Amino acid sequence: ITADAIKNLYMGVEEKQYSLLDLVEYHNNYEKQRLEWGSIKNHYTTQKYISRFLNEQLKVKDIFLSQLQYKFLTDFELF
Repeated sequence: ITADAIKNLYMGVEEKQYSLLDLVEYHNNYEKQRLEWGSIKNHYTTQKYISRFLNEQLKVKDIFLSQLQYKFLTDFELF
């Protein structure tokens, strides 16, 4: 929580929140134009694993980037 966040809430200004799966999908679509199929296939596999991790470990469909913490990374790495 920051002073700017409180001010924005009071003023009715909402900041766009992005989710992890939205970001990964955007990245994959962007890179699809630039990478060979073998490389982009690995990106899609990672997207599938992130989705499975969210469903199985955190019991959610998606997570906002602002909610990510270091523990998420270490838990996903072990997954």
